[in-house]
Formats: sequence, structure tokens, C-alpha cells
Amino acid sequence: MTRDSDIDLLVVEPAPPNTRERSVEIRDAVGNIGYPVDVIVMRTERFERTKQVIGGIAYPANKYGRVIYAAA
Repeated sequence: MTRDSDIDLLVVEPAPPNTRERSVEIRDAVGNIGYPVDVIVMRTERFERTKQVIGGIAYPANKYGRVIYAAA
């Protein structure tokens, strides 16, 4: 990573009550790690429906991203 890098987190949850509020909550929990962090929360069904759509948010996450935590 360079000093111009940022971190993009896509959080996929079955039924977040409010995706915007959940994004802010997770971003606040991450805190200051020395890099800008973007957090996007998406419902599981939307991720599955759009993961093959080029130009969407789920596509690059599905194709190039890494799972850093998977709940059972």
C-alpha cells in the first residue's frame, strides 16, 4: 500500500436494519488506522443478485476481493 491508498470494505449481511447507519457504525468501530476507509453494507440477497453485474459494487468485490471474516 502507498500513502495514497485507501481501504474499501464491503460488508455483506443477511438483513441489516439500515445499511447507511450500519456503514457509519462499522466505520466508527474501525477507528483511525492510518488510511482512509470506505465501508459499504449490502444485503446478502443483493450481493448474490448483482455479483456478476459489471460496473456494480459487488462485481469487483466478488472477482478481486478477499474475505477477511466469514460468519458461520
